[in-house]
Amino acid sequence: RYLSPEQVIGEPPDARADLYALGVMLFEALAGRPPFADDSFWPRVLARRTPPAPRLAEVAPHVGPALGAVVDALLETDPDARPRTAQVALCALGGLSGGSPPGLADTHSPRKAGPTENHA
Repeated sequence: RYLSPEQVIGEPPDARADLYALGVMLFEALAGRPPFADDSFWPRVLARRTPPAPRLAEVAPHVGPALGAVVDALLETDPDARPRTAQVALCALGGLSGGSPPGLADTHSPRKAGPTENHA
């Protein structure tokens, strides 16, 4: 259930695969159900590679749009469309007190962050 789409097709994961798993956990906590409800393996695999995860606002309208945008960004099928580091995701989650989530403008990265790269 927490495996990122790129891992499903055998691509090597990076930190963004963990961010996808975080997005699944947040979606479950906020919506009360996983983004992909079918528990059989192959339909789940196919669902992860074809349609995107449902938008959190569609399943849990009580969740604010800023938090929904962060969770939606974490669940992007394309790893390049997710926040590029945990720090970017954390900054976005930390800035939810008002307005649009900060840091999500920095979700797209033309390169993959290495596991030892320091973004502080």
